Amino acid sequence: MVTVTGFINLHTLCYRTMVLKHLNPRKADRATLMFSFHYLIPLSALILSYIPSQNHPEVFKETQSLHPEYYFPIYQTFGGFADSHHFCMTFNTICLAAATFYVPCIGSYWKHVAMKILRSNISSMTSNPSRIMFETLIKGLSLQILLPLCCYVPVTIVYCWNKYSGTQILICQYTLAFLGTLPCIFDPLLQIYFIMPYRATIRKFLACTPLVPVSREEESKSFFHHVWKFFGFESRHKIADEVARRNRISSF
Repeated sequence: MVTVTGFINLHTLCYRTMVLKHLNPRKADRATLMFSFHYLIPLSALILSYIPSQNHPEVFKETQSLHPEYYFPIYQTFGGFADSHHFCMTFNTICLAAATFYVPCIGSYWKHVAMKILRSNISSMTSNPSRIMFETLIKGLSLQILLPLCCYVPVTIVYCWNKYSGTQILICQYTLAFLGTLPCIFDPLLQIYFIMPYRATIRKFLACTPLVPVSREEESKSFFHHVWKFFGFESRHKIADEVARRNRISSF
């Protein structure tokens, strides 16, 4: 589940990057749809986990011998894997560990691509509020990349340490669920706070402001128009027209 939530958060960053890169709703949707193949990683890990024999009675006996101070009669039927070092289980560990490092790395790359596109369209005509919004977006994207880096990577390192060293750290029983759910809570909040159109939409929703219904085509055009207008990136023709207009005014 931790891997799935990481890919879901990364999926949103992928969509925003594709929107800026392609400037076409269909191409952006098609490119974002290709990201769905990443979900085969947790799906294959789930399938491979049930190939080795689980042997729950053997798991119960081993747990009872390792922790004789616990009261087990009320937990006669609990799950587990008898051979955690089976090839399939080891392969799962490698894939999931690689995925936890892959999420912040590919997220940093997409952030670099998005920032490169946005910076290339900043001109002298860009207003100061738009520049402030741009800096706010950079902070939001940076935090969105650091969040999985700080949550998923420590969990993976501790899990591998417990599995292959033979020593157990009791607090680690709770860190997996705790750190794994943090991005699910804070990632939407980061997007709402640092992405101004999202923040404006939430404000309208909370204020019960009626929204004007539009068609799918108009909605797509309006979305891309507001994305670029939000960053202050007008087309080259508009910039040229604005420069010519100012030159005419100054000539008088």
